[in-house]
Amino acid sequence: MKNAYDTFSISSMKVIEVIFSFLAVVICVSSLAQESGPLEKGDPNTLATFLEKELAVVVREGHAAGAVFAVASSGENGVDVSTGALGAKDLRTREPVQTDETLFSIASITKLFTALAAFQLIDEGKLTLDDNVNDHLVGFQVREPYDVPLTIGHLLSHRAGLDSELTLTADPIGQPRAIPDAAKARTYRPISAPGDFYSYDNFAFGLMGEIIASIEGKPFADVLDEKIFAPLGMNRTSVGVPENRIASASGCYVLGAPEGLISCDAIQLTAPLGGAGGIWSTADDMGLFVAALLEQTDGDEPIVSHQSFVRMIDMERGRPVGGVGSVGYGFIEYGAPGGGVFGHSGGLKGFSSSLAVHPDSNVAYFAVISSSDAFEWGQNLVSLLGTATKYNYDGDFSPGGYTILELPVKISEHLGEDHLFNTSWGDLGGGKALPTPEDLVDLEGRYYRRHVASNGTLALAPRLIMPLFENPIVVKATGDSSVVINDVLYTQVAPWRFEASTNDVSPFLKRVAFHRMPGGWQLGPHVIYFSTKLPALHRPALGLYPFVAGLVVWLLIGGVVAIVRREFSSWILLGGFVAFASALFAELQWATVVARTSPTIVPIIVWRLGFIVGLVALGAGTIASWQRVRAHGVSTVRVASCGVQAGLLVLMAAFCAYYGILWS
Repeated sequence: MKNAYDTFSISSMKVIEVIFSFLAVVICVSSLAQESGPLEKGDPNTLATFLEKELAVVVREGHAAGAVFAVASSGENGVDVSTGALGAKDLRTREPVQTDETLFSIASITKLFTALAAFQLIDEGKLTLDDNVNDHLVGFQVREPYDVPLTIGHLLSHRAGLDSELTLTADPIGQPRAIPDAAKARTYRPISAPGDFYSYDNFAFGLMGEIIASIEGKPFADVLDEKIFAPLGMNRTSVGVPENRIASASGCYVLGAPEGLISCDAIQLTAPLGGAGGIWSTADDMGLFVAALLEQTDGDEPIVSHQSFVRMIDMERGRPVGGVGSVGYGFIEYGAPGGGVFGHSGGLKGFSSSLAVHPDSNVAYFAVISSSDAFEWGQNLVSLLGTATKYNYDGDFSPGGYTILELPVKISEHLGEDHLFNTSWGDLGGGKALPTPEDLVDLEGRYYRRHVASNGTLALAPRLIMPLFENPIVVKATGDSSVVINDVLYTQVAPWRFEASTNDVSPFLKRVAFHRMPGGWQLGPHVIYFSTKLPALHRPALGLYPFVAGLVVWLLIGGVVAIVRREFSSWILLGGFVAFASALFAELQWATVVARTSPTIVPIIVWRLGFIVGLVALGAGTIASWQRVRAHGVSTVRVASCGVQAGLLVLMAAFCAYYGILWS
């Protein structure tokens, strides 16, 4: 299915190679599926066979190199676990994936482990949800620019207001970096008051990992190993990939259209984001984990107390308005609002994963494929250009969309349950008055998915490019009880709940609800997918204003230099180009790395000055070249030199005007 994460590129020969590499495996899997007979819809015992069949198609069609799954089902005799593996660990060696050996990144499913570890500390009396995060941090403190304290509860429910940008935070597997406390303090930066908005927040769970480590006095990875992995028997699971187990890690592949799978260098999230997405595990180990979650729903306590688990999966507490999906503490609601299904999905370079617990069906599952979307913000200029010229997936397949939406929906349908974007609003609730047409005028504005800081030490270039792909949701009042969202009429079906008048809209926008948070209006079908109405000074485009200022400096100072010299100077042009290109490359490659590993930000300040120096020199060269043409006549060299520099000037002016006007 097509979603907001579509991108890509590579060669059709690669697709053929992938298909042939898995042909034997797929034939075997298909034979097994046929021998098992038709799948009985609604029977949890067939879920493993159903998953095997679905994942076999993904592998066969070249959308992923390999895949594993684990299914836990409970009955009179306890919990049974089934696991399966498909495809190859490495497309070059054709080594098959193994359920007990091959390591996969589970990415953001890590957040469940982090939340469970936090509630273990709550059970032990070492922590409460109302505690200020700074009361437990050792070595650094989180800046508190707002009157509302940042609490543990805010971190675990995606209401912390931290900058959730993930640019360049990863390390190569087996090579974790030590992060100084000063860099951590710069990393965890509030950009809105805690509780003001719902916004999916990676840094909140990274910070939670730091708090857990501070309380226990040992690395976060060791805490999880002692408190969760070892007690459950998850002996091949770890935060990051130990150096001695790199050979067990699945190959990393990104899906590019039209060429297919591209091999990539696997990465891991350790400090400061280990608590958000750092865990690597096997199918067998994750089978033990989903079995434990299923036992927790039955009242057993393999990980946390029953009381704590009930609080973690209580979606009503976090549901701002009836009819929208909600979050608990760590867990995210799947399926129809109020339907009782919960879990999490994950995506990291080369991997896409999904986990859900269906208590009413007495089943839980985990699945991961070795494939992900093929773009990385800020990795390098080529990646940015690739994103700007992005492709659609062949057959509208997106690894991220598959694990986040498509697979959970298919499983819910197989189990005979309702799902998120189909037939039900769930419980719309009551007690709210129908808003008047005058009330709906307040909803008008531009709503954005991301709410990132407009300045600071993270990579500048991705922040400048981001608004190109961050088209806002534009809401207009109609003067009656309806609203227009992105030129589509929405009819109000209940107070503050609206449904599109056509099916020709994204599933994210078929049914939406508006809710006023302390920080302003938000809309969406699920709090995790909420978009936020932002005033002009909080919009992503604000990060482009320094570039606009750079253009002004370029024109003014460059003009002064050119007038004083009154001649073309090649060293000005060459020096400006080198300074600008070097600063751009350094920004793209190392800005965030240095910001998070250096005790100071001096290197970043220095190379950002390089931007300005480069712009000034290029501006001076442009004007001086034109003066040279006027003074000494037209020649091919002079006109070409002037044209190239003027072209750069026009491109920069158009770039800044686009952001300054369209996004103001």
